[in-house]
Amino acid sequence: MKRLFLIALSLFCLTSYAQTTTTERIVTAKAKSLPFKVITTDDIANVKVGDSVLLTSKVYSGKFLDNTGLTLLNLGADYPNQLLTVVIRGNDRKKFASVPEELFKGKTVSIDGIVSEYKGRKQIVVTNPEQIKFKIIPEK
Repeated sequence: MKRLFLIALSLFCLTSYAQTTTTERIVTAKAKSLPFKVITTDDIANVKVGDSVLLTSKVYSGKFLDNTGLTLLNLGADYPNQLLTVVIRGNDRKKFASVPEELFKGKTVSIDGIVSEYKGRKQIVVTNPEQIKFKIIPEK
């Protein structure tokens, strides 16, 4: 009986893992095949959840949440008035050469990714440093 339970538990875990992995692969494939909407901070209100965007904006503030391992970069304004938040998870944070909340603060950046929502606020989850690039704006 114990052996049967362990086999069933193993199959359940493998199935759950396979579902998650397949879902992530589908989302990634869709994101790569979708054309990006090129937007600025002024356009954030018109973007829908699921839109694939290339957003250029200033990073007004950032914070590392030690309890969750999340890094949050606020675009468009300081927290809590930000128009969009860039989310970098703990494992992805390690991929950056420097601490993201300090590296990007006060800088204008271009971010590519898919718009999602958390508690009614728009966000882009960044999983790779290549998704965020410094934007050089020529002086007039």
